[in-house]
Parts: sequence; C-alpha cells; structure tokens
Amino acid sequence: MGITNKTMSNLKILKSQIEHCLEKYPESRDCDVKLSNAVYITYYSHYLKKIDGEWLIPVLSRYKLPSEASIRRCRRKIQQGGKYLPLKEETRQKRKVRSQEIIEFISEQEINNIFN
Repeated sequence: MGITNKTMSNLKILKSQIEHCLEKYPESRDCDVKLSNAVYITYYSHYLKKIDGEWLIPVLSRYKLPSEASIRRCRRKIQQGGKYLPLKEETRQKRKVRSQEIIEFISEQEINNIFN
C-alpha cells in the first residue's frame, strides 16, 4: 500500500504548519511538546476546549489532530535540512547523540540479520 495523494497533501500542510510554528515560537525548536502545543493551538483550536485558561484535548478529538510522533518526525526532517535549528546547544548535542545511537543500532541489526 503506497502513500496516497491525500496523505502527501496532508503531510505538506503539516510541514508548512510546523515550519510556521518553529519560526514564530523559537522555543518550540528545543521541545517537541511545546511544538505540538503550538501547532494544535494555532491550527486546530476548534478541536480543543479552553477551561480555566488551560487548553484541553477532548479524547475523541485526539484522532482529528496530527499525532505528536508525526510532528516530531516532521520537525526532525526540517532540522536535518538545516532550518529552524534548536536554540540550545544542549538540545543539539542530545539529538546528535541520539541520532548516532539509532544509526549504530540499525547497523548492528542489519549485521545480525546478515549472519543469522
């Protein structure tokens, strides 16, 4: 099953929304939770409820929002391209180390698959 035109269109829209939030809210470059919140409040507030000054996501609305994992993956792809990099050096270093760990893990799995 391939990616449909609708899915591609939705991903392009999400990428545009994320780039806008990364530009408008620089602190979201260092924190995926802040980025997800910025995307939800900016573009999907009609699915949210505001009670006593706090934004809440009704359980059934959760399925209408882009997942935090999708937002994180898209942010990662944007930043890998050199745009909207994290402001904090600590965040950049942690993400660099994590990326290297993943690459090493995948390489190890591939080697194990070859010899097993």
